[in-house]
Amino acid sequence: MPPWPPLVKDRRPRRTASAIIRLLSASFLILTVPAASHEVLTADLEVGSSTALSAAQWSASRGPNESLFHGYVNVQSFGAKGDGETDDTAAFKRALASASDGSTIFVPPGTYRITQDLSYPATRSISWRGAGLGSVLSFISSGLILTGGTEGTEKRLTIEALKIQRQGSAGAALSLDGATSVGLSRWALRDLHIVSVAGAGIYIEGAWIGTMDNIVVTRSKVGVQIELDRESRNTSMNALTVTGGEVQACIDGWRIKGVAGLTMLGHTVEGNVRGITATNTPRGINIDGGYFEHNRAYDVSFEGPTAGYGNSIRDSVFFAPGGDLATPSSILLDVGKNFTIEGNSFIGYTSSAVRITDTVGITTGVVRENYLNKTPAEVSGARREFGRM
Repeated sequence: MPPWPPLVKDRRPRRTASAIIRLLSASFLILTVPAASHEVLTADLEVGSSTALSAAQWSASRGPNESLFHGYVNVQSFGAKGDGETDDTAAFKRALASASDGSTIFVPPGTYRITQDLSYPATRSISWRGAGLGSVLSFISSGLILTGGTEGTEKRLTIEALKIQRQGSAGAALSLDGATSVGLSRWALRDLHIVSVAGAGIYIEGAWIGTMDNIVVTRSKVGVQIELDRESRNTSMNALTVTGGEVQACIDGWRIKGVAGLTMLGHTVEGNVRGITATNTPRGINIDGGYFEHNRAYDVSFEGPTAGYGNSIRDSVFFAPGGDLATPSSILLDVGKNFTIEGNSFIGYTSSAVRITDTVGITTGVVRENYLNKTPAEVSGARREFGRM
């Protein structure tokens, strides 16, 4: 499937010339006819519909009245070069300023050098869309930052089909920062490749009800960092669903504080120093169908200072970390109530695959029906069903 929607074809019966003239004269719609060298599209004129353009057709739009087409804003129409050398910051800021509520900023193939933060509040529903990995936002000591709005003003937004990379000073390539107000909500990230050598690939704080589909974060200090809300100092996120994707070759794959409601489905965590670290009362973290390999210290760790609850790891595959620890383990439990570790496969272990580091902090939970080295066996050599301690 191409990274942009297919061209919408008009399958309605053809109208005569006189019928078309009557239709246009009776409406308030003003059409701007492209230059003769441009391909003329048959577009659905009904309210609420959209017509998508190919990359070549997007690149052909240059006139001031052609920068918007059914809510799309083409950054090249505002002067962006995408040659990897020109500073395209001003062009992106002009495109962002011109985007109205409900618009999508389109980034055609190219490498766009950006030297200042691109920041805007979620009071406008502005989404971003590229043409796949060929559309590169190359930030120099800067990043793409979405901030929260006032209560009741948050809008839906989507960022998809882009490569976002940050070089230079520490910081995140992509930030969803709603902590300064009531937060962000109803957001979606799709088909992104993110790199931030000196900071976080994705930084999230005070953001709610989001989805991440097929997100790949590589070569970053932290793949995905979720921090406590600076305003409430309590919960950092509710209702985040991660489907597919991968975090690879980072110091910390995931660093999570205070999350309530995180579901990972078929997510890969590979080649990091530490896989997933959850602290500050993690609750409702559910990992299902994950793949963990070559994370040196551990794959998943639930840590204090206070007990989380309702966390589960099911039907996932873990390869022995093989790091510097004398007794490396995939899953470390320091605190937890009502946890479940079930139906997982642990491969290559000569010691405990699941390690309880503090039995005082563990209350109710179960470890059962896991497989050690592809053979049904009880984890750590003994099946343990935890009751009150």
